[in-house]
Amino acid sequence: MINIGDLVIKNTGGNKMKVISIVNGKAECVWLTEKFNQGLFPIGELLPISESKSLFRNYHRQEKIDQLLK
Repeated sequence: MINIGDLVIKNTGGNKMKVISIVNGKAECVWLTEKFNQGLFPIGELLPISESKSLFRNYHRQEKIDQLLK
């Protein structure tokens, strides 16, 4: 579950973002790159930072297995 104040990342990767509001199933997030950014994302596209590390670790593991089997 995503809540206001959580640090999140899109399930496809990207920058760490902070959720500042949630309205109608969308999370308004802010993040910094060379500038301040703000955007609205469907909650289903976001993962808490605590869950993202295991997702990408498993993805990279499968990617390596696939390369070995080619």
